[in-house]
Amino acid sequence: MFNLAVSLSLAGQAAVVYFPPLQSVFQTEALSLMDITKLIILASSVFWVDEGRKWYVRRQRRGRLSDGSSSGGGIGRFMV
Repeated sequence: MFNLAVSLSLAGQAAVVYFPPLQSVFQTEALSLMDITKLIILASSVFWVDEGRKWYVRRQRRGRLSDGSSSGGGIGRFMV
């Protein structure tokens, strides 16, 4: 149901922007391909920055683990 709701919402928004009778009612203009590309890049930038941060953190952890240091720091490594 959620996917259907999101799909219908996107279709409605696209109709308001690209269907001429609705454009006059809602006073919208069609976006160019370059505008859409810029919007997608800008909107997805948070995702890409966070993925880069996660990659960096994993790389740092791998480096610490290969050096022999433990990231846990707990008592578990001293148990016999």
